Amino acid sequence: MANDTASPLTENPSDELPRKRVKRNYVACRRCHSQKIKCSGGLPCGSCSHAKKAQECRYPSRDRKVTVMERYLRTLETENAAFKQAQSAGSSLDRTVRNAPEATDGTLQADDEMQSQPTVTIVSKGSSSEHERQTSFEASTVCTSFGDELLSCFAHEEIRPDGTPAREYARDDCFNRLCGQEYQLPNRVQANLLVRVASRYIVNDYHQFQMKPFMEKLDQLYRDASIGERSNDPVWICKFFVVLALGELYTNQSQDRNKETKNSIPGTNYFLTAIGLLQDLYEEPSVQQIENLLLFSFYSNALGRTNSAYVYGGIALRLSLILGLHRRKQIDQIHDEVELENSRRVWWTVYTFDRIYSSRLGRPVTIHDTDIDVPMPSSNHLDPINRNKFEAPDHLCANIRLARITGQILNDLCGAASHDNGSFLSEVRRILTDLRSWDKELPESL
Repeated sequence: MANDTASPLTENPSDELPRKRVKRNYVACRRCHSQKIKCSGGLPCGSCSHAKKAQECRYPSRDRKVTVMERYLRTLETENAAFKQAQSAGSSLDRTVRNAPEATDGTLQADDEMQSQPTVTIVSKGSSSEHERQTSFEASTVCTSFGDELLSCFAHEEIRPDGTPAREYARDDCFNRLCGQEYQLPNRVQANLLVRVASRYIVNDYHQFQMKPFMEKLDQLYRDASIGERSNDPVWICKFFVVLALGELYTNQSQDRNKETKNSIPGTNYFLTAIGLLQDLYEEPSVQQIENLLLFSFYSNALGRTNSAYVYGGIALRLSLILGLHRRKQIDQIHDEVELENSRRVWWTVYTFDRIYSSRLGRPVTIHDTDIDVPMPSSNHLDPINRNKFEAPDHLCANIRLARITGQILNDLCGAASHDNGSFLSEVRRILTDLRSWDKELPESL
């Protein structure tokens, strides 16, 4: 009975379905091809394995013919044309204005509106740019950080965050306020004098730029100008002119003192040129851009324009937070020790400016000390050659500690929370104790 229910395929082996024909491999390895023998394919092939020459089994690379729909090709051509148009469109603010749609009495056609709009490129946050390559670190989002901390508790080991996922944003020169400001360089002797005067007054107290790299770029700027070339780095040119403005301010001699001009304040013309070169690089911030904002803030404060200085310093602080300069985990990813120390000192200068302007204007501090874990400025980790690129950190560290006490005064004594007489007096005593400790800990050089 079992035989009666057997499958017909088992009863008649000759009735089996024919096997699929093995597809022929048309590409032979180089050894089989040179010896005119059949190649079985694979890596290594059978012939090379049998001859014990598996390491010589190599296949030539050949282009494959792929059949695609014509509609797909048309889509690629359209995207390519749009990309080329985006590269050429909006190169300056003037061109963007010319491409903008004009208001008319009649109703504009939809096609005309689309053609009149400037083309904007959509890029990923992970893409590189001339300013983003310098130091671009993204702090983890709150949810990501919470998840990493939670996993670390279960895994009993530290889990390093991968950073924020790449995001897309519209990118065009018009968003950066790149207006193509024309500028005229002063003579070389005057420029050197103003730069050295400015550095004498601002380098010791705060860190707003490195003197040696700045002078190297200044030399390159005038070498290029001697052969008719202009700098293609508007961020550094902006820094150059605001440093000239500070130098002229401290010399108390305007470049137009012998001319009739409404800008009688020394450094005003240089400062206005720098304003024209200042870009809104908020999506692609850099440490160099933060240094520029600190210089703008310093010049404004010297003129008594404390509100302007507060705003420039606030933008510098926001960009520093975007770069993660306030967190050790982010800033320690910088492998170059000079760049690492420069980023630390720039951050602490931003921190100090925030405390100074907030106290003068009676505003709350922007960031609390509990959110900061980046180390203080130090030259101990630098080799002797790189150590000479920075000033001694004693003066800057003293200003940072004093700014920290200033922040405590703003938070504990001038905050919105009310205090009774007992708690207020205890806070005053504590702050006085901190001030005495700060005074005792000052190095002998200060």
